[in-house]
Amino acid sequence: GHEKRRKFLECEKMGGACKHQKTHGCSILPAECKSRYKHCCRL
Repeated sequence: GHEKRRKFLECEKMGGACKHQKTHGCSILPAECKSRYKHCCRL
């Protein structure tokens, strides 16, 4: 079954890439990254 605990989808499943917060021109997606120091950026 599906896990209801997760609020956000994983970044890769949303077609994004986990990049550091300081990355310029990053359109942040509402997805989780394994590193808390990274955001999910739209590719």
